[in-house]
Amino acid sequence: MTWAFPRITLDGLEDSSEIIEINEDQVAWIYSTNLFFVPIGCLVSGFLCKRYGRKRTLQYANIPLAFGWMLFRFSKSLWQIYFGLGMFGFLLGCIETSVIHYTCEISKPKLRGFFVASSTLFFIGGALLEDLLSFCFTWRDVALCNFVFPLAAFNLAILLPESPQYLIEKEDFIEARESLAWFRGWVDAEEVEEEFKEAMKEVKSDNKLNFFAAFSLITFLFLVQSFGGSANSEILKMVDSSLNVVFLKIFVHVLEIVGCLLCAFLVNLIGKRPLTFLTLILSTLCLTSIAVYGYIRTLSESSWIPLTLTLIFLVFSHAGIRILPWMLIGEIFSHERKCLGSALCAAIAYTSSFLSDKLFILTTEYLNLTHVFSFYAAINFVALIILFFVLPETEGKTLVEAGIGERKLSRRESAEDLFQVNLTRDENSYKKFANFDSSI
Repeated sequence: MTWAFPRITLDGLEDSSEIIEINEDQVAWIYSTNLFFVPIGCLVSGFLCKRYGRKRTLQYANIPLAFGWMLFRFSKSLWQIYFGLGMFGFLLGCIETSVIHYTCEISKPKLRGFFVASSTLFFIGGALLEDLLSFCFTWRDVALCNFVFPLAAFNLAILLPESPQYLIEKEDFIEARESLAWFRGWVDAEEVEEEFKEAMKEVKSDNKLNFFAAFSLITFLFLVQSFGGSANSEILKMVDSSLNVVFLKIFVHVLEIVGCLLCAFLVNLIGKRPLTFLTLILSTLCLTSIAVYGYIRTLSESSWIPLTLTLIFLVFSHAGIRILPWMLIGEIFSHERKCLGSALCAAIAYTSSFLSDKLFILTTEYLNLTHVFSFYAAINFVALIILFFVLPETEGKTLVEAGIGERKLSRRESAEDLFQVNLTRDENSYKKFANFDSSI
C-alpha cells in the first residue's frame, strides 16, 4: 500500500482545492522520495533482523507506519509529505526483507515457494486496493482508511511466535521447538523433532565459500528483473495510445496478481528451474514479437496484437523472474550471512528498479519504443542462457540443502557431512547441541 500511495498523493495534490500547492520540480521529488529511502531501509533491516529478530522487526515497523498514515491525513505543508514518503520508503525496505526471512524459515520446504509467491501477491494486492480506494475517497481519506491495517498487523503479530532459526541462534532451544510445533499446527514438540534438528543444522552450517556466488546470482536476477522489461500502465499507453490510463492501472494489477497465482501454484509442481526457463522463453518470444511488429508498423497505433503480447509478457514475468529472486534470497544464503546478503540484494533490487525507470524515460527520448522492446528481448535471451548453467534448484529442499548449492555440486557433500564438519570446528557448539540432544 505504501508503494502505490505516492501516485495517489500526487493525484490528490493536483486538485485545485488542495491547501498544499506543488510545482513540476516538486512532483518529481514526491514521486522519488520513497524510492530513495527503500534501499536504506533494506540495509538497516539486515541489522534489525539479526539483532532483534524477524517477528519483532515486522511487528514494530507497524507503529511508525500507523503514525505516517495520520501524518498524511492531517498534513498542511509540503515537508510533512516528504517526511512521510521518506519514512514509508524506509519502512518498506525494513519490512520487505524481514517478510522473506520469516516466511522462508517458518515454511515447510514443499510450501516455501508458494508462501513467498503469496507475499508478492499481497504486495500487489495492496497496490490494487489503494487504486480502488482512490476512486471512492480523497487521498487524505485513503490515508485514514490505511491507518487500520498497521494496527491490525501489529496486534495479529502478537499471536505469532518468533522464527525457530532465530531462537536457535540465540540458544533458546525450548522456545524454538515450541515455535516450530506451533507453525506445524499446534502439534506436540516431539512430532517436529526431525525438522527441529534440520533447523539446527541450518543455523550451524557455514556457507562462507558460497556467499559471493549466492550474492552474484541474486544480483544478476534482480538486474534482469529491472532491465529486462516492464509493462506498467505508462508503457501500455505508449503501445496503444487509445487506452484509458485509469483503467490500465487496475488492469495491470489484476494481471500481475494472475502471474503471481500461476507462480504460487506451479512452482511446487514443476520446480523453480523449469518455471523460470518456461516463463523466460515465453517472455522473450512476446518481446521479440512486439519488436518485430514495431519494425513493420508503428507501435503507438491502436492495435490489439502488440497490446495483447505486452499483457501476456506482464503475466509471464510475474510468474517467473519477478518473484524468483525474492524466493532465492531467503534460501541460498547461510543463516549466519542471510541478513547481510538479503539486505544488500534487496537494496540493489530497489536501486536498479529506480534506475531502470529513469533509463526508460531517457531511452524513449532518443530511441523509439521498438528499439526498447528489442533491448528487453535481448536481455531476457541472454539471461535464459546464463541461468541455464548457474541457476540451482531449491524447490522442495531444506534450507541446508538449498544453501550449500554449488559447494555440494563441487565436493559431493551431504547436508549431514557439512553439519558434522562445522560442529567439529566449534567444540562448544557441538557440546551444547549434544547435551541438548541427549536431554530430549
